[in-house]
Amino acid sequence: MKDVHTLSPNRKSDLEIIKHTASKFREADHNNDKSLDKAEYHAMIYPMDSEVEHEKAVVETLQKYDTDHDGFISYTEYRGKDNATAEEVQTMYEEFHHDYDSNRDGKIDRSEIRDWVMPGDKPAAEGEADHLIAETDANGDKKLSYAEIIDKHKLWVGSMATGHGAHLHDGGEL
Repeated sequence: MKDVHTLSPNRKSDLEIIKHTASKFREADHNNDKSLDKAEYHAMIYPMDSEVEHEKAVVETLQKYDTDHDGFISYTEYRGKDNATAEEVQTMYEEFHHDYDSNRDGKIDRSEIRDWVMPGDKPAAEGEADHLIAETDANGDKKLSYAEIIDKHKLWVGSMATGHGAHLHDGGEL
């Protein structure tokens, strides 16, 4: 492969997209068969929809708020330090009791945390996944190979599933 420093800016961008896509592909290929089935593909495009990512988000939220380590977030823990204005306290009270504590037991449990930090639009995500698989799956095996994705990378760059390419340019995962 040509040295990245000698490539034109457009070629560097393409190479970065390819590297990023390869990284995302490997991460999503849970069974290591070098192809993505529909569930793996969905996890690649919408990592925040995956159960693994949901659990990570719940754990991170508990680590941040659950100061007594009982596995729940109380209103006191949610509210945090006492330097909030009266208006902020009222807003936090309403959020906690009306938005997040859906079973009204006075604490936010793991399921409620998931709903709070991982709101999603699963039907839209599934529709986009179906569309991209149909357009990308050249051999019709209902799985996407790395080569198939690269061959259709312009489609992916224009997709809402990739934030119109923004997710493909995120260098944090390279």
